[in-house]
Amino acid sequence: MRFKQIICYILTIFLLFSYIPEVTADEDVLLLGCDVSSYNGAANWTELKNMGVDFVILRCYDAKPDSRFNEYYEGARAAGLAVGAYVYMEKTTVSGAETEAKNVIEFLDGKELDFPLYLDVEEMAVLRQSKLNITNMICAELEIFTAAGYQAGLYISSANYTYCVNISRMEGYSIWLAKWVAGSDYNRKYFGDVYAYSSSKPEYADIWQWTANGNARYYTFTESYVTKNLDLNYCYVDYRKSKETEEERLEREENERLEAEKAEKEAQEKAEREAREAALEIGTELESLEPDDYPDVDCTLTLTAPYTKSLSVAKIQCILRKMNYSVLVNGIYTEDTYDAIVKFQVDNGLTADGEITPKIAALMERLMDYYLGYTSFSVVGDVDGDGLVKATDARILIRYNAGLELLMSQQIDFADANFDGIVTAADARAILRHAAEVEAIEMPVG
Repeated sequence: MRFKQIICYILTIFLLFSYIPEVTADEDVLLLGCDVSSYNGAANWTELKNMGVDFVILRCYDAKPDSRFNEYYEGARAAGLAVGAYVYMEKTTVSGAETEAKNVIEFLDGKELDFPLYLDVEEMAVLRQSKLNITNMICAELEIFTAAGYQAGLYISSANYTYCVNISRMEGYSIWLAKWVAGSDYNRKYFGDVYAYSSSKPEYADIWQWTANGNARYYTFTESYVTKNLDLNYCYVDYRKSKETEEERLEREENERLEAEKAEKEAQEKAEREAREAALEIGTELESLEPDDYPDVDCTLTLTAPYTKSLSVAKIQCILRKMNYSVLVNGIYTEDTYDAIVKFQVDNGLTADGEITPKIAALMERLMDYYLGYTSFSVVGDVDGDGLVKATDARILIRYNAGLELLMSQQIDFADANFDGIVTAADARAILRHAAEVEAIEMPVG
């Protein structure tokens, strides 16, 4: 009987140390890491690196500096591990949190971190505060971390993040959430529970702490072989890439600018190509129409990307063509249309901005009629150029004085019905009296 028990013990030990299934995780996982404090004892960082760990997050402060932080920091970086840090939060007021953060920054003394500097919020005295106060304290510390030049982040359990923190105020910070998954003692590979699927990953997590039971059987944080469990984490953001020098930042921004310019140029060339193709398809049809065949322009037209395509644009192009401006009538507001409009505006003393408002469109129609000889001005008070002085002329003048309509220079000359050199409401009254045959408009003598 005793012999059988010995055989069972040997088989159990053999299975424990030989069954090492592959770690299975979400495909989005970029890096594997652990978080460590002085509780874990001495460390062989090179061995940890060889076991596939990419980063470590070291406790740097818990009411006072962690006694092994500097030792851990130097050893981990020497082994080629990316390093972050965390602060165990104990303060329960905003002013206390600010003091705590300043003490942390003073202790770090400018040490470079590859990963963010996290605030660890799990102390019950903190979590018993109101959601507003917890959020205010977190933000107070993280803002100080950021001002000191560190990427800042929050460590908290997934449940507490949901119920104790105003998530909308965490935008821009790294979120490290703890949500542990269960596992069997037989399902270990060097450390921890080996099955952590994407379905278990908490929402919002940039880093997911998925177990506190990482058992480093081939790696020890103590001088003896007695191991202590590790917290293990999957990281979905490669923070190593986000650290850059000022020179690297300027180079990146210049490359981004050049790429944006290239993309904009390609988009513009594509739009011009499409416009030319559209012109070939509909140009003949639109060219055969007259301005009166189009609807009135009821919105402001200008050069945009992508190009504006409408019958209102075709109407303006048609008017410009009638006045011998070089433009293709295709209903598409391209650079050619813009250039023609600007030239028209310059020729007629308007602001050369390439914009056509409904008022300017109406003025363009009148100018076209005058240019083509459809309209002539020969009688004082005849504002619309039909050869007669009517109430319609007074109405146009009233709208002009109210800023609702534009008049061409010839119209203004013949609208001055009282010959005082300016066009006002008095001229509109004079035109109305003339139209009603109450008092004729007469040229002053001498």
